[in-house]
Amino acid sequence: MELPTPQQLEELDDHEAYFETLEIVLSKRLLAAEAFELEMKEIIKDFRTAGHELGSFDSDGDWEIWCGNWMAPVMTTRLIVEFNRFTGVKLYWSGRSKGE
Repeated sequence: MELPTPQQLEELDDHEAYFETLEIVLSKRLLAAEAFELEMKEIIKDFRTAGHELGSFDSDGDWEIWCGNWMAPVMTTRLIVEFNRFTGVKLYWSGRSKGE
């Protein structure tokens, strides 16, 4: 599955509805993998290939959160990706949605 670019996500009117479908696909992929960490890194690689500048933000071994550089003066990536070994993938869009 080809992942959306940052520009494509910026243009969405309803991030939650789009993310709900994408979360199902990515969660199935992650939960079916033999190695959680390796598959998580492959998904991150796919997001980076689509143009998302994601870095690891926090983890505890069972979950990990990836997002843009929140220390930078201008955040280039508003996508936040949460990986959970037991429940799969959850996506968030930081800041205001288009039109707000």
